[in-house]
Amino acid sequence: MAATGASESYRSFQDFKEMLMNNTAVEKFYTPGLHVNVTHREGVDEWFISSAPLPGENPALVFKRAAEALKERGAQILNHFVWHKKEYKALAYKAWESILGETSWPVTWMIDPQGVSPFGGCTICAVSGTDVKYSLVDNRVVAAAYDTEMAEYVVLGDLRDEEITNSPAQQIQCVFDQIYECLQRYGMDFSHVMRTWFYNDRILDWYDEFNQARTAFFEKHDVFNKHVPASTGIGARNIHGSKLIASLIAAKAKDEQFSFYEVPSPLQNPALNYGSSFARALEVATPDRRHVFISGTASIDEMGATVHPDNVSRQTEKTLDVVEAILKSRDMTWHNSLQGVAYIRKKEDASIVRGVLAARGLSDLPILLSNNVVCREDLLFELELQAARGV
Repeated sequence: MAATGASESYRSFQDFKEMLMNNTAVEKFYTPGLHVNVTHREGVDEWFISSAPLPGENPALVFKRAAEALKERGAQILNHFVWHKKEYKALAYKAWESILGETSWPVTWMIDPQGVSPFGGCTICAVSGTDVKYSLVDNRVVAAAYDTEMAEYVVLGDLRDEEITNSPAQQIQCVFDQIYECLQRYGMDFSHVMRTWFYNDRILDWYDEFNQARTAFFEKHDVFNKHVPASTGIGARNIHGSKLIASLIAAKAKDEQFSFYEVPSPLQNPALNYGSSFARALEVATPDRRHVFISGTASIDEMGATVHPDNVSRQTEKTLDVVEAILKSRDMTWHNSLQGVAYIRKKEDASIVRGVLAARGLSDLPILLSNNVVCREDLLFELELQAARGV
């Protein structure tokens, strides 16, 4: 099903508030360079904001657009990803602070070497209707915690080893130690983790080492007998020079009507079958909403082999087929999309990817394009997505 076009998607904030009173479905606002999607669950409004650069635009406007969207909605940031050049950091923080005040939330900043349309931008998840409490690691904000009627949530970002000369093995250990310690602060462990993001600098040089370390951590903490999270593992530099930077979302139930569980991919077998420790997708269920996290998904078949090596058009088609099948299995369509990122290996392939999306009626999806290295030499495209629907 084609995504809703811009002319159908415009909504004022007052429209949002009126609709949310009687509707638990995804409500959408779209204007060039900005998507704002909102859901209502457990007494809380959750905002998904994506801001992308327009052709020839001053990069400061990308950050200003996102900040203004947040301020208008009175929302507090939980998770803030940036894909842009390191040189834009000062512009970004100046824009945010001029509108939102002092930057006091987790910011996970990956370097997109392009940093111009159609690449780069930022994605934000924020909430209103509840208080968000932030906490520090090594004097930087890495955690945002909040409660709903049915669960306690913790969102972690900018997890990294500040000793950037340490080996990959040491930095992996540091990041997982930070995850463990932060979760412990909130009375949680890794069984409460629903979604992870790992951004590995020069990923092809040490992805096997990373997978082995993650699997060892999961075995140590009995994750395989509990909940294996949805995840993205992608090659990306960060502005700090760390070899690894990570983020995650965790939740602890307060009510038995809150649950989350792995969702299989109809067109792929579990990634665990070929040594990658993540779930293809994970669904969070409450009485008023179902929310799906779809992991970073690429052109891989049932046996874990790359399909259509080095053909970005066919890889994009295959990836979209896989993601669409997951959505369909959850009684959702592309229209339920909240936020996503498409990782494109070669910058010159962006127009091809956009052409495939357009041919399927998906040009208006809230998906940023970023220039990154996928975890295999012959993979050129990867897509992650969040989607939701009311019950």
